[in-house]
Amino acid sequence: MKEAPAPRRQLAYLQDLPKKQMAVGVLLPNALRQLLLVKPVYQEHWGLPGGVVEANESPVEAAYREVQEELGLRVRILRCAGVDYFRRQVNGQPVEGLQILFWGALLTEPQIQQIRLQTEELEAYRFVEPGALSQFLPGTVARRLMPLLRYPHRCIYMEHGQPLSD
Repeated sequence: MKEAPAPRRQLAYLQDLPKKQMAVGVLLPNALRQLLLVKPVYQEHWGLPGGVVEANESPVEAAYREVQEELGLRVRILRCAGVDYFRRQVNGQPVEGLQILFWGALLTEPQIQQIRLQTEELEAYRFVEPGALSQFLPGTVARRLMPLLRYPHRCIYMEHGQPLSD
């Protein structure tokens, strides 16, 4: 009986598929409905807790891991808030990917007191009113969050921070 070379063709097919980056961000509100922002040591802007989805890791697993690593907290991820497709040039090279955003459960005061920043990556955290996010976040990130805040119980698909429909 002759064995078909299908696995070899399948491997070649998989290697030729486009490579997209994937990252997660977690929206963590406090009792005043302010959102938690973190200040990375390597950039001037603030951002959401989160980061790159690693190989063989689901986006939800990455969200849990990133919050644990960056803040020292175990939080509950409630639902998908949105997905944003992006395409840009980095050092003359095309880069594309997905930013997947999740709503985390409301942070309690005891949880906030337990925050321990990953100091090699983050220098500060703060809670910010939704109306003031654009003062802290890069334009694309702030634009990406506005529809999520407007419709907190929907998962919104976006491209470059713009919802497909509003």
